[in-house]
Amino acid sequence: KALTSGLINQTYLVKSVSPEEPDYVLQRINHLIFTNIEMLQHNIEVVTRHIRQKLEARHEEDIERKVLHFLPSTNGKTYFYDGEGYWRISIFIPRSQTLETVTPESSYLAGLKFGEFQAMLADVPEQLGEIIPDFHNMEFRLKQLREAVSANISGRLAEVQDIVDAIEKDADTMCSAERFYREGKLPKRICHCDTKVSNMLFDENGKVLCVIDLDTVMPSFIFSDFGDFLRSAANTGKEDEADLNKVKFNMEIFKAFTKGYIESARTFLTPLEIEMLPYAATLFPYMQAVRFLADSETVLVPELFFAAVFFALFFDELFFFVVLFFSAVAVVLSETVFSFSYPRYFSSSEADITVVSACPTASVSPSEPFAFMPENTSAAITAAAGTSLVQGIFGVFFSSCFLSFRSFSMLPYSLLFSCGLCQTLLFRNQQTSAADIALCLRQRLPDICAHIRFNSEII
Repeated sequence: KALTSGLINQTYLVKSVSPEEPDYVLQRINHLIFTNIEMLQHNIEVVTRHIRQKLEARHEEDIERKVLHFLPSTNGKTYFYDGEGYWRISIFIPRSQTLETVTPESSYLAGLKFGEFQAMLADVPEQLGEIIPDFHNMEFRLKQLREAVSANISGRLAEVQDIVDAIEKDADTMCSAERFYREGKLPKRICHCDTKVSNMLFDENGKVLCVIDLDTVMPSFIFSDFGDFLRSAANTGKEDEADLNKVKFNMEIFKAFTKGYIESARTFLTPLEIEMLPYAATLFPYMQAVRFLADSETVLVPELFFAAVFFALFFDELFFFVVLFFSAVAVVLSETVFSFSYPRYFSSSEADITVVSACPTASVSPSEPFAFMPENTSAAITAAAGTSLVQGIFGVFFSSCFLSFRSFSMLPYSLLFSCGLCQTLLFRNQQTSAADIALCLRQRLPDICAHIRFNSEII
């Protein structure tokens, strides 16, 4: 039976007939997202093997529930290609559960466990591959934005030029990690790169068993695990909250996660890494802002990609190209026929630029400002949802026509196709919550810097 509702991999629970045998987790790997399956599984094998060795050296009990165990196929690899897709199987961890609710208590445990995860992998002798190249590379994300600005495909650059200028003003500061890395001052470590409470397993007593969902494990800066968790977990609003009065930065979540993280990671963190933790808290909202502003200038590419990936999960490669074509038709028509004049996510007429502080190193004062994000994004989010709805309607019409004419028996697939297109396009706009979190950080960053840098309660 289906084990999760995730959109990346298809995951199933396989029950054993004999109660003496373990149950299993069967996954179909999304090879459109993870294009190098060999590297993906090699990374996971190296990480799980190293963690198991560390647990055995500490004489831990119940090790099978504290680290994932993937089984080799008949060819000796921990994945199998059936001619259409890639599959893998791991042993199901019994008497375990995941949590979705973020509380100070669960945030502390998350910080503790993800810090321990990094600490245990600090001395891995093998080199891991970068499974998603430049995933959290700020210089690369700015390069994408600059290319979108240069191309100005949608012809709307003039409307958001002030926002682009504000981002460019702080580009050098926000690329500090890459610069320090080239100078040999900042290391890259093995990071999880998808830190969420839901990516940990808890036992029946609420204690953390292990970290799961290892697909994005790869070399990165420690900020990937620290900053990305806070970007989502410390947000008090919903993912797509339009009322910014409900969006705040939860300092209790921040303090709890930071306390747990430093307790377990302090054995390997350098002084510069600790000093730059406030930078990590600002980096990821900034990075999301850059990514989605680039998306708003590049009209077709992101929505077509996500729509195509969505359906490739349920159908074969034929549907990938079908979705790509008709999504293009839908987007072009909605942009042309209805002549929407506002940018997809941000508009200078609806948003003011605000100021927050960065505090990336000891030489930078917590009060040193840099321009950050729009003050009010609710109107832009509403406009974006309207645009996506119209695109979805066109997608319903054209995809239904195509699939129905092809074969009447394909009508059920046509309905799935249409609903999925609407959902995918609307889903893109939910991710603008990064801007809302940035607004919270604008007000609370001096407190963040103080807690990270000199508060003995945490460090």
